[in-house]
Amino acid sequence: MPYVAVFSSPSAQAKLLDKNGLTPAELLRPWGEVNNLNNYSVKTCDKNMPYKLKNFRVNFIDSHRMVNDPKISARIVEKIIKTNNPKLSSK
Repeated sequence: MPYVAVFSSPSAQAKLLDKNGLTPAELLRPWGEVNNLNNYSVKTCDKNMPYKLKNFRVNFIDSHRMVNDPKISARIVEKIIKTNNPKLSSK
């Protein structure tokens, strides 16, 4: 699942918490999940290949809650590579 960092000013964060009890990321989360796309076809950017979407989900995270730890970043990249199993080009 892809993650999207939500950047907001401290005053916007305070106002949202005061009025709704939500952070900016929590406010956006209901629009981060789309179900039943009936295999909607889109094309990839890199190879212009068709890719069918069944369900789509994005997780919104408040940027101030993100940790800048190189070890964590390396593990995320490692997981993405293992999950997608990209093939090496013979060029």
